Amino acid sequence: MKSKTIKPFIYVVVLSFLFSCTTKYQTLKDIKETPQNAYAFVKSDKPLINRDFQLLIDRYFDKIFFSPWERSKSFYSKKTAFWGFNVYPYREVYGENRKRISKEWFRKLKLNADIKNFPSLSLKGITITNTDMKVFPTSKPIFYSFDKAGEGFPFDYNQNTLIHAGTPVYISHISKDKQWFFVETSFAAGWVKSNDIGLIDTEIQDIYKTGTYVAVVKDNVSIVDEDGIFRFKAMIGSIFPLVDEEKDYFVVYIPVRDIDGFTVLTTAKIPKEYAVIKPWILKEKNIAKVINETIGKPYGWGGLFYNRDCSANIRDIFVPFGIWLPRNSYAQAKSGIFVSVDGLTEDEKENFIKKSAIPFLTLIWMRGHIMLYIGTKDGKPYVFHNFWGIKTRVLNKEGRVIVGKAAITSLRPEKDVFFADRYRTFLKRIKGITYIIPPKYLLR
Repeated sequence: MKSKTIKPFIYVVVLSFLFSCTTKYQTLKDIKETPQNAYAFVKSDKPLINRDFQLLIDRYFDKIFFSPWERSKSFYSKKTAFWGFNVYPYREVYGENRKRISKEWFRKLKLNADIKNFPSLSLKGITITNTDMKVFPTSKPIFYSFDKAGEGFPFDYNQNTLIHAGTPVYISHISKDKQWFFVETSFAAGWVKSNDIGLIDTEIQDIYKTGTYVAVVKDNVSIVDEDGIFRFKAMIGSIFPLVDEEKDYFVVYIPVRDIDGFTVLTTAKIPKEYAVIKPWILKEKNIAKVINETIGKPYGWGGLFYNRDCSANIRDIFVPFGIWLPRNSYAQAKSGIFVSVDGLTEDEKENFIKKSAIPFLTLIWMRGHIMLYIGTKDGKPYVFHNFWGIKTRVLNKEGRVIVGKAAITSLRPEKDVFFADRYRTFLKRIKGITYIIPPKYLLR
């Protein structure tokens, strides 16, 4: 009798130990065995679309990018702008010290947000540095339970998105303490530190809108102005107006904030090895080059720590090509021609993607996640994506094998993961594919 009670106990202890080790420390075999080099999937060096069509797409990009400067009133209602106050104060959420956040904390934030007077401003501005957009007017984080898989750090629900330096904004409100502007960009709205925004008048707007823009194709490029002053680090996804072109450099405008809070323009030089004139020719080789610059970069929920999540990574990759994509994964999936694969088996989905997806121009979407199809190798389809991890389950407890970076994987990255949740595999969760460019416009 004694041994019968001990054995199940030992089994549970061993299983739990294996489970904890598996979810925290296992390295994906799928990533080890897959070339972490997008060039390995490039089949052609020819343009994928007609140049005139690409220029048309690029003009649309510019129109959307500068659209906040065309606004005369807020695009958002109070309810939409301050949606967070109707959600998180009524949920069990935690701060950076893992202690539950009180309703009083949210009440003080609400007072500072001065919602009753929204919209209190109607101003145009531009980000003078890389900056975080928040759901609430505070830099403090908001987490769900740290004990729940896929929650806790780094999933800060106050982190809306990262905004690159040089992004046009419409300013519709200010907090009572004057520390925060509520701003609207072409892709998101939320609270940004007022010191990170320069007010801009129509004269500066017209100068800034040169019509020709330089897109950065490498992360962490130091931007130093004409006086030798460091201003910020430019990243993939950043664009700046072209002023002049030298042998080895692009000379661009960058915005600087004066002591009165207004924008003045100065120039900076960006080495040509780190940037291109937008729109860069859309071809597999060029897309692969930008992908390679982000492979291995850490996962960053909402752009936390100036890193990228899945949709930010996809969005930034296509900026140099003049292709505008929304900020979140669902909107990206609906931004092109969407084809549902719901109802297909895993094998059917994989075969459909292999046959129908266009390498480097097709998004693969599941709820909460987006990937870019880059082609096949040895008869298997592969994707590029930035993701947190693989879902696992044992003894009815959910866990994660943490990846936490951008990588190239197959559509079955969990296949060799011990205790992988077989009911929530990537292929089971895939809902559809999206053609970024309509197939009829591709050069065959």
